[in-house]
Amino acid sequence: GKYYPPFSGGIENFMGDLLPQIAGHQHQVHAFVHNHTSTLSVKKETHQQVEIIRVPTYGRLLYAPVSPAFPFYLPFLLSTFHGPCCQFEVAFVVAKFRIKPGLMIP
Repeated sequence: GKYYPPFSGGIENFMGDLLPQIAGHQHQVHAFVHNHTSTLSVKKETHQQVEIIRVPTYGRLLYAPVSPAFPFYLPFLLSTFHGPCCQFEVAFVVAKFRIKPGLMIP
């Protein structure tokens, strides 16, 4: 997600309501988000059985968080947490390859 509560926003409020409900059904739930406060290190916390990993940001540009390190933490998280289906991991690896213009993938 973009952010996680206590930051207030539509998606953030939705995630703050949804993820604890999922965690309450015996699922391991993690939120990988940008930190809405200015820090230079990754902040890990647990709230209502949800592990929240907040990656440092350096302000916002047109409402989007500026976090050059965000893409570098994602592969680490993918190697640490695995779901019952590997489609996300495969999609992430495939997305790393640049597709040349005009190339069609069936």
